[in-house]
Amino acid sequence: MLLLRKKYITATFFCLLAIFKYNGLWAQDITRDTLLLNEYNNLCHKYEDESADSLFKYANLQLNLAIKINSVPHQVRAYTNLGVASTRLFKFNDALVNYLKARKILEKNYNSGVSPIYGQIGYIYLRLYRKEEAYKYFKMQQSSSLVEKNYKSYLGSIVNLSDYFNTQGQVDSTISILNNGLSVSRKHGIHHFEVIILDNLANAYYALAQEKGDKKLFVKVQQYADTALALHYQDKDSTAIFYIYGLLGAVNMDIGNYAKAENYYRQYISYSERTSDIFNLKIAMDEFSALYALQGKYQMAYRLRLRYDSINKLYLGEVANQQVEELNTKYGTEKKEQQNLLLQQQNELSAKTIKQQKLISYFIITGLILSLVFAFFMYRVYNQKKKAHQLITLQKEEVERKQIEIEHQKQVIEGKQKEILDSINYAKRIQYALLASDDLLKRNLRSVHDNHTSDYFVYFKPKDIVSGDFYWAAEHDNKFYLAACDSTGHGVPGAFMSLLNIGFLNEAIKEKNIDRPDEIFNYVRARLIKSISGEGQKDGMDGVLISYDKTNQKIEYSAANNSPLLIRDNKIIELEKDRMPVGKGENENGFKLFSIDVKKGDVLYLYTDGYADQFGGPKAKKFKYKQLNELLLKYHNESMSSVEMILDRAFNEWKNQLEQVDDVLLVGIRL
Repeated sequence: MLLLRKKYITATFFCLLAIFKYNGLWAQDITRDTLLLNEYNNLCHKYEDESADSLFKYANLQLNLAIKINSVPHQVRAYTNLGVASTRLFKFNDALVNYLKARKILEKNYNSGVSPIYGQIGYIYLRLYRKEEAYKYFKMQQSSSLVEKNYKSYLGSIVNLSDYFNTQGQVDSTISILNNGLSVSRKHGIHHFEVIILDNLANAYYALAQEKGDKKLFVKVQQYADTALALHYQDKDSTAIFYIYGLLGAVNMDIGNYAKAENYYRQYISYSERTSDIFNLKIAMDEFSALYALQGKYQMAYRLRLRYDSINKLYLGEVANQQVEELNTKYGTEKKEQQNLLLQQQNELSAKTIKQQKLISYFIITGLILSLVFAFFMYRVYNQKKKAHQLITLQKEEVERKQIEIEHQKQVIEGKQKEILDSINYAKRIQYALLASDDLLKRNLRSVHDNHTSDYFVYFKPKDIVSGDFYWAAEHDNKFYLAACDSTGHGVPGAFMSLLNIGFLNEAIKEKNIDRPDEIFNYVRARLIKSISGEGQKDGMDGVLISYDKTNQKIEYSAANNSPLLIRDNKIIELEKDRMPVGKGENENGFKLFSIDVKKGDVLYLYTDGYADQFGGPKAKKFKYKQLNELLLKYHNESMSSVEMILDRAFNEWKNQLEQVDDVLLVGIRL
């Protein structure tokens, strides 16, 4: 599982002070105004990590005073502080405008000190998904910092370039440039960047281990992470410790050391809550939920997943509210400016009318006055044309700015969608790990009459990435159990129900030593009602559970709403079932135990309702059970693998261009 975390405090933030220490920028006359400017700047640094709104407020005060007294160094500081505040408030376009203004002043007035600003501009472009512009500015930061001999800024460029390579999936380039940065940070004793680079190296090697499937690389991940963690504690830098806890939790989960992984994830959550970092808190909840699921602690995984959903909604809501507030403020200001402009035009029109009347009377009195007034009138026309041109230019710039914002909104949404899909795909890996394995099925689904042959298939076609339908098997006390079930719902809710149902089936057989299928279904129903049906929900499953006694060669089964199908002597036999679900329902009687007298050549089918309920064909109607059973009868003498291919072809031809309506599961066994 690739550990990708978006760190809002990037390396470039920590080299901002370099801007203010070059070329005597601090060498100002100590006057009342400069003392006040210094105080504003100190307040900006104080609120940099505490309150983005306060930072924005004092940065504006600093800028207004700096412009008033023409203090160039403090204008640079103010624009930089405004860029930091806008970034904290997710106003990336405003941040970019402020950083570009700071860059322009620095390049015009000073020969050096601009490299950290290049890094900030590159970081904003990276957040706006404009990766090529980001790479250009990161390289500018790298080259100019070497000329300035500003090693903090140089290390900031190393971290920024590694982030760029990471977003491009270039793991080898990421590791190479970070190793270069590690040697520079150690050579010059810059421990803070050494910690950041060690942290990034640990993440890069983790990504490389995932990419190559080589768990030996976890040793390097552990080494870099432990070293970074030790330096974090040494420097008492708590702002980034929890990133490493999350990485160590993921590594220990992948190598099966669940106890250590659980400990690291608890600390990851604790630091995220302490720093009010909603983004990393939801990542911690997501990964902790996956850890519980791997350990079979499905109820705890389910609760954490609910917390994750609520935190994720809160996070998305905060981002959306900030962006909406920004747009409302901007468009409100625009409306007010338009009203002022209209009033100004009306006033100008009135003034123009009065002056024309004066011109008529002055024309009668003297030609000289007429000439002067005519010249003044021409000057006014020129000014009006100039203002109209400026207004058109401003409107054009505003249109371009809105287009950038729309594109940014689109890219943010696409990023969130990818994050959600990655999470669901990881849940798919967990669910498929809990389904019956091919080795277990092959070992047990041998012919009752010929112990050396087996002929079966499992046709499994989820509607979404994860499924509410599942097939499960287990061996216990010389008996083999096989279930084909349909949990309530499909997609993510259905998948969580399937995990609970699988957990309770395992619990009934392996912990409670219940061996009869009917009693197993009774136990699972009781556990479901106790766990999730307290407020009247009727969640559960339909399905068939068979038990094969290897010693007596006897098959027994229990069926909840779904009937097993037996084909014998070219005839269809629909076996008995109970008309009630495994879960809360109107019928509270116990499930019945049924048995099958096996005859050589019999074919047994277990299926859910997804195949028969699929809409399609020339009239867009359901496939139905009758047509399905006739299809199975027609081809039952073929090999089971051939039947599976025939079923898949028939399903796709029937569905054609229509959407799949439900999960599909069908298990065939030649006895």
